[in-house]
Amino acid sequence: MEVKEFFKTFPAYLVVESLEKELRTRLERAQKTIEKFEKKYGMSLKEFEESKQLEKLNYSWEVEKDYIDWDKAESEMKFCNRKLKELQNWKSLLLLQNR
Repeated sequence: MEVKEFFKTFPAYLVVESLEKELRTRLERAQKTIEKFEKKYGMSLKEFEESKQLEKLNYSWEVEKDYIDWDKAESEMKFCNRKLKELQNWKSLLLLQNR
């Protein structure tokens, strides 16, 4: 069976469900990381940046690493939320096509 033929018969909803599961897992991981740093520093990332905590804490290795990981988790959360919304649109289209 050729790849093109396979994808013509492959149930697209399985791909969508798999992507959704992966994105939700990544989102949950990012949210846990964000919560950990918010608890540790007692503020949001935005507050951390605005109050110049890196400078106040003398740019220590631990604080800089935390900041990078925290910022990465925030970006990951935004990415996953955006992609989950897009995926909802795809799910709607698939439901309409399968009627």
